[in-house]
Amino acid sequence: MSRAGRTFLVSTLRGKYFYLMVCFVLLFLVYPFIRGSILGVSFLDIFSSAILISAIYAVSHRRRYLVLAMLLAVPALAANWAYQVAKSDWLDALSDGLYALYFLFAAAVILYDVLQGERVTFDKIYGAVCVYFLIGMLWASLFSVLETCARGSFQAARPISRAGSQDTWVPASEGDLNYHSFVTLTTLGYGDIAPVSPPARSLSALEAMVGQLYLTVLVARLVGLHIAHARRHDSASSS
Repeated sequence: MSRAGRTFLVSTLRGKYFYLMVCFVLLFLVYPFIRGSILGVSFLDIFSSAILISAIYAVSHRRRYLVLAMLLAVPALAANWAYQVAKSDWLDALSDGLYALYFLFAAAVILYDVLQGERVTFDKIYGAVCVYFLIGMLWASLFSVLETCARGSFQAARPISRAGSQDTWVPASEGDLNYHSFVTLTTLGYGDIAPVSPPARSLSALEAMVGQLYLTVLVARLVGLHIAHARRHDSASSS
């Protein structure tokens, strides 16, 4: 590989948002194959912690962001691991609520950084992808809080025969809520998980609107940044 090629590869696989994006991608690729087992539960908890730690690194470019990230992440991690020991509903709701606050903070900080400046880099693209994942995780945490406080707010379809000709509806699990969040965010709407309570329906509709607005505003902004940078570069070259 040439020196230019190595430089391009290094620049592509580096950046403060790259590792956070990798954690999200691995979570989505690996978790479905071990879901439902003891290993799956442990994997989800470990990767949730890894996402928090990676997000702390991603927002650590400013000291005040790092301090706020630590103040939000440490209680979230502590509540999550306390729930693994005590298995208490209020600890579960507290953990998910703290995770939601942290995901909201991390998404806001990263998005602000992505929309600054004029040059569109690989790191900005990674950051934009991470914000999209964080929005999905934020709503998944809110759905989990709601389901813990009001059981049956979300119902998931389960086949009662191998042929799958008939389904029965049961309360959604944590994995179901994560799946429902991203299906709603992307407005796929498969219909295999249904929000049945008014708060659940309102949250789901709000997430769908946020997902569409985010993509619209983000693409417009990144295109605008790229055009502005290209014009400035052309003006500097011609002068």
